[in-house]
Amino acid sequence: MYRYRKEFQEPAAAEGFDTVESVKFQRTFPKAWVNKALILDYDGTLREHTGGGKYPTKPGQVKVLPGGRRSSRSIRRRATCCWGRPTSRAWPGET
Repeated sequence: MYRYRKEFQEPAAAEGFDTVESVKFQRTFPKAWVNKALILDYDGTLREHTGGGKYPTKPGQVKVLPGGRRSSRSIRRRATCCWGRPTSRAWPGET
């Protein structure tokens, strides 16, 4: 984002545009997402890693835990914005 701001050059009529119109950016989300989010650690909660490495590298190395599929469907039905992360990977900046 910062690189874009530094390198952005506004279009000019001299470049061959008939007109240059500025339109204010407005991000819109579904109304159900307002002030609702679920951020969860899904290793050991919704799924289990069955592979030998530090984290799964193939779909076959993931086992959905009992109730995990039902729980994730329930979350999606409520239109809650949901993010998940595995515990097997560090957050950015962690070692």
